[in-house]
Amino acid sequence: MKIETAFDICVVKDTIKRWSKHKEEILSLIKDIPFVPTEGYYSDFYVEGKKVYADRLFEILLPTMRKFESEVKRPFTVTGLWAQKYLKGGAAHQCHNHGALGYSAVFYASLGKLDKGTRFICPFSDVNGGHTEYIPDVKEGDIIFFPSFLMHQSTMTIDNSERIIFSFNMKFT
Repeated sequence: MKIETAFDICVVKDTIKRWSKHKEEILSLIKDIPFVPTEGYYSDFYVEGKKVYADRLFEILLPTMRKFESEVKRPFTVTGLWAQKYLKGGAAHQCHNHGALGYSAVFYASLGKLDKGTRFICPFSDVNGGHTEYIPDVKEGDIIFFPSFLMHQSTMTIDNSERIIFSFNMKFT
């Protein structure tokens, strides 16, 4: 008998080198993003136009993005970028996906010591009809890439630190 893996969904993680050197500069550029009262966090997802932090952030992320592009062996273009700042002590983002457009990424710019990464939900049931979840072990300065169709949500902020992430979508060219 031979057991084979029929389906495999990869989440790729890397750490941005010397993030602490750039953190204050980048976070200062998002101090005015709007509060979304229906969600309970700050986000510039619905703000039109180029984000003031886009060029500098991508300059910092570029080596890792090129490494990812080399791993998946397909070039991509970034199709959206936004920042989210979760309030201290309990904010989270509901379960969602970004559609079938390629890959998405979450960069953990500021993360409390007790906070966890993004929760991913397997798109197919296990043998008992349940859904498996995966929460990668992340720290501040980490970035994760994942298929954009994958259901995911942020975990609750546990400690009194703000969780600040930058997310973007990538479409294969």
